[in-house]
Amino acid sequence: MLSNNNIEILFLHGWGVTHHVWDDFAIGFRDQAKVLTPCLYNIAENGNDASLSSIAKIINKGLTNKTIIIAWSIGGLLALKLSGLSDKPAMIVFITSVPCFVNSDRWNNAIDKTELNKLDSMLSKDPEAALQYFSTLIAYGDASPRLTSRCLQKIMAKENQAAVLKLWLDELRQQDLRHKYSSLTIPSFVLLSEQDVLINKDIKNDLLGLNKNVPVTVLPGTGHAPFISKAKETQKLIQGYIDAGIK
Repeated sequence: MLSNNNIEILFLHGWGVTHHVWDDFAIGFRDQAKVLTPCLYNIAENGNDASLSSIAKIINKGLTNKTIIIAWSIGGLLALKLSGLSDKPAMIVFITSVPCFVNSDRWNNAIDKTELNKLDSMLSKDPEAALQYFSTLIAYGDASPRLTSRCLQKIMAKENQAAVLKLWLDELRQQDLRHKYSSLTIPSFVLLSEQDVLINKDIKNDLLGLNKNVPVTVLPGTGHAPFISKAKETQKLIQGYIDAGIK
């Protein structure tokens, strides 16, 4: 069990939701380390621009020399950028997050670009409808998708954040950080979901092909947000990662 006042745990939320997505889940880690759950929209508004690279630089300034990063979905791209800025990250746990979110040649278990284009079009016409649609994609595959969707509806981003969301959606389509992932040397782990409709569980083999030193676990009976639908099981797995990786 991790218990070190010099260690902090940084939670990075995903696209379409706010940092409040971590409110319940992060409680389970507060007795072990300092917990940080920044709002990436606020950081984007206060930075020179809203790009992931700019946000990573701002976050990096506030990190200690021992930071465990728990990154969900697009948060994983931020985590990879942080890993290249300094030696402050001590570990990265990727939750349903991959270094490239768009399907391409020999990388076909991520998201089809047409799906992202559809979401982009919806975001331009009706941000609220786009966010509601995305919440259903996140919840799909869970044992209780309606319950997960209701939880998500309370913490979805706001319409006035549509410009930032559109920029990040563009980055999701353009960013390919497989080279950074393949060169990761700090302890890192990936948790995938068996029934995730955004990131197919079969991408496990592709990830292991990029970096055999990064273990990949598939959690059964879950969709894109396993820390909501199966919080206890997800925490147990992450705790195992932490205990194995932090000596």
